[in-house]
Amino acid sequence: MKIDLKTINKKHLGQDIQVQFDKKLDFVINLYVSQSHTFKYTNQCNFGEYITEYNAKYRLLDIYASIFTLCFYNTTPNAFTLGSLMGNPNSESILRWVWATNRNRPIPENATLTFSCNNNLILANANGRVARQTNTANKGVVGLKHLNNGDFVLYNA
Repeated sequence: MKIDLKTINKKHLGQDIQVQFDKKLDFVINLYVSQSHTFKYTNQCNFGEYITEYNAKYRLLDIYASIFTLCFYNTTPNAFTLGSLMGNPNSESILRWVWATNRNRPIPENATLTFSCNNNLILANANGRVARQTNTANKGVVGLKHLNNGDFVLYNA
C-alpha cells in the first residue's frame, strides 16, 4: 500500500497546528504562534520622559505587567539594552531597572525585537544580525508574558 506524504493544517485553541504524516504512518505535530500573537518592535522614535536609574534614556514597548514594562534603554549613545523597568511613572520616584539582557552586546538604533510564527524570540540589529535569541524555533512555545513579579517568560501550549 502506498501512502503519500500529506500535511494537514488546523487551528486548535487559537493556535496553528500542522500535522505531517510520513510513509510509515508516523506523524509529527508542530505548533506555530498564531499571527495575532506575533510582534516586531523597532528601537526608534521618542524617548520616555520620566527619571530612571542611571539617567538612562528609554523607549517603552507594549509588553508590561503591573509596575513592570519592557524597554529598550541606553546610558551610552546608540548602545541599547533590552530590560525591564519597574516603577509608577505617575509618582515622583525614580524608575528602576530590574533586569537586562545583552548588556555585553548592545544593539543600535533601529534594532528589532521579534516574536515570530516559528516560536522564536529574536533581538537583532537593524541589518538583521542576531544579538540574542531564545533558540525556541519549532519547540512548542506559543506565547510570552511579562509577569507581575517582573519576570519575562515564554510558555508552551
